[in-house]
Amino acid sequence: MTSTISMAAVKELELVPGKEVTAIIKATEVMIGMGKLKLSARNQFAGKIVKVTEGAVNASVTLKMNGGDELTATISMAAVKELELVPGVEAKAVIKATSVMLMG
Repeated sequence: MTSTISMAAVKELELVPGKEVTAIIKATEVMIGMGKLKLSARNQFAGKIVKVTEGAVNASVTLKMNGGDELTATISMAAVKELELVPGVEAKAVIKATSVMLMG
């Protein structure tokens, strides 16, 4: 996963290659795409939809990545219907590096 953060944050978190950190991403910053995507977004994770929780306007869509971890996206119901997102469908989670916060 790639994160774009300030040099001050790098120093404050004492980030060095190999240091374990936790990535924090708001569900509203996660996009869901399908097929082969050519995007500038640094973070693209393939997997399968495992859960769709529908609301009046938005839905929470959980993607189980090929490595086993899960990401949840909050997207519009229109997008859920247009992309036909249901459990079992292969998709990708897309996150811009500027949307990834790190915790050391």
